[in-house]
Amino acid sequence: MNYSRPPRQKREVVNVATIIQDCVVLFESAMEKKGFILSWSAPEHLYVKVDADQLKQVIINLMINGMDAMEEKNREGLTFTIRAWKTTKMVHIVLEDEGTGISDNAKQMLLEPFYTTKEKGTGLGLSIAHQYVTENKGQLTIDGEEGEGTRIELTFPFVETRNDEIND
Repeated sequence: MNYSRPPRQKREVVNVATIIQDCVVLFESAMEKKGFILSWSAPEHLYVKVDADQLKQVIINLMINGMDAMEEKNREGLTFTIRAWKTTKMVHIVLEDEGTGISDNAKQMLLEPFYTTKEKGTGLGLSIAHQYVTENKGQLTIDGEEGEGTRIELTFPFVETRNDEIND
């Protein structure tokens, strides 16, 4: 439903570390039960102006995909990592898994609605994630090799402090 009729967006200045931590808490025990390592790092004062719920949904979708890909590999001790940092004017959030990776053919189609490589997938997770990131003035890039895991990078304009105003 969100793809065809997205909810009204509410952009505000948010702390990236808080958003990531909220998402990590949801997956810590599931990752541990599957024998996976969940690692994350983000500086304390790293702000972006986004719809917090949409950014959380993006990260959750990407974490689900990563966990599914690591499950397919069927090996304990695999790591899912989330890192965030700032360059001059951008905030980078990278999510990396050590799962099955993606084929060159799949790379071309991943952001298309209803394309899926999962047996029971809808093919909407990545397309909605891409839509949300774009609506929040960000970019989403996907990189990976078949059998070697996947790296997804989200980039958003950096906000100096919580009080900064950004012209939309």
